[in-house]
Amino acid sequence: MQDNNVDITAVTETWFTKHLTDSCVNINGYRLLRKDRRNKKGGGICFYVKNDITYEECQFDDHNVCIEIKWIRILHRNGVYYIACCYYPPKPRHTADQFICQLRSELDTIMSNTDTCTVIVKCAR
Repeated sequence: MQDNNVDITAVTETWFTKHLTDSCVNINGYRLLRKDRRNKKGGGICFYVKNDITYEECQFDDHNVCIEIKWIRILHRNGVYYIACCYYPPKPRHTADQFICQLRSELDTIMSNTDTCTVIVKCAR
């Protein structure tokens, strides 16, 4: 990331746990935003955001903690960007409909509260 001057990286299948501190997976020059899987091995998602990028984590109501979706809002070069990192595991603890419904609900919230923005969704399975 540093060699290629990457601004933002979204990572799926981090396998981070509460026992792995941020300092163990920190990358110099980047801030880490993570969502570890709870009570099950594997999975997890995170963002690495370059220190000079202004961002905020997005929070949504009625969020199912088993669904691995994390959103950030970026203000960069006079533009607003919403970026989602999503992971749909092989043996989920939720249905495909629940996953889609949550993603759609979060997109609807973003679109109803924003005049102009770019939306980027990175999903992995």
